[in-house]
Amino acid sequence: MSDMIMKLINKNLQNSIYVIFWIVIFSVPFILSFGENHFTWMRIFHESFRIFPFFIVFWINNLFLFDIYSRKKYTRYAFLILLTVSIISVLNSLKHELFLATGIPLPPAGIAGQDINGGPSAFGILTEFVYTFLISFLFVGVNNSVKVTFNLLEEKKNREEAEHNKTTAELAFLQHQVNPHFFMNTLNNILALVDFDKEKAKDSLIKLSKLMRVMLYEKEKEGYSLNKEIGFINDYIDLMKIRTKETTDITFEYPKAGTDIKLEPFLFINFIENAFKHGIKATGNSYIHIRFALSENDLTFEIRNSKKTFAEEENGNGSVGLENSRKRLEILYGDRHSYEQNETDSEYSIKIRIPVKR
Repeated sequence: MSDMIMKLINKNLQNSIYVIFWIVIFSVPFILSFGENHFTWMRIFHESFRIFPFFIVFWINNLFLFDIYSRKKYTRYAFLILLTVSIISVLNSLKHELFLATGIPLPPAGIAGQDINGGPSAFGILTEFVYTFLISFLFVGVNNSVKVTFNLLEEKKNREEAEHNKTTAELAFLQHQVNPHFFMNTLNNILALVDFDKEKAKDSLIKLSKLMRVMLYEKEKEGYSLNKEIGFINDYIDLMKIRTKETTDITFEYPKAGTDIKLEPFLFINFIENAFKHGIKATGNSYIHIRFALSENDLTFEIRNSKKTFAEEENGNGSVGLENSRKRLEILYGDRHSYEQNETDSEYSIKIRIPVKR
């Protein structure tokens, strides 16, 4: 429906341009005649009549022939436009016969096609034919230029719209992958608690249901903000603390003000989930440090976590969730964001900077 409306607007805009263009063209005889001593309405009529063939050629091309050109049938178009211009040029060069038949006074001397006595001359008729033939193609060129320009603009808009729809679909696909991935990993964590502490497992399920409600409904709403993302991360950390050792050092730093800025939902949860999955060691000290920093134009997210030993985990820190999150960042922000990932024998860290609008 919107495509039909846009095409109608473009067509009306084109027609408006053509109307203004021809008003200007038909005004030329009046403008040039002001101040002349031999100004007469008959002279204006004949000067305007010389323009009329170009008007006819223009609209025949606009309404009928350009469609052939736009379908890339160039040979057929060239033949038809040459035929049209030739017929109009012949008829125009013989217009004095029409004047004689209808009793309209012949053009005065000084107008092309007339001899000094105002009558037609053979050379004048030939000159009028050539003049009409050549100038007609100038007007055809103007018409084609306008239509080609509008067509190119429409094609560009259609390409941009198709690209936007593709990007939106891909983002939706990646976003929908976040939920089952997050849900599966968290359920696995809760499952590990069932045999050891049923009360903790029950409490974890309650917290998980709260998080899932947020993931199911908040992403559909307008106006998701950094403040909501911070609240979601705090709830997730509380859930994960149930199954971590008390000695695990978990910190979450974030600004207390200015967090009402708009943000895509759940951009960072996979990075935090990854840290809990791969950063809590069975023995020894473990840590997860999360930090948001807000500047005038940027939001910085940093996370550092200890690493499990090779014996504890053979698959390292890679995951589908991380890859999806990186793709989302690339689609949403392109080269306007930065992503840094560093890894040592004992630590894994990620730093992300994205632009924000206040």
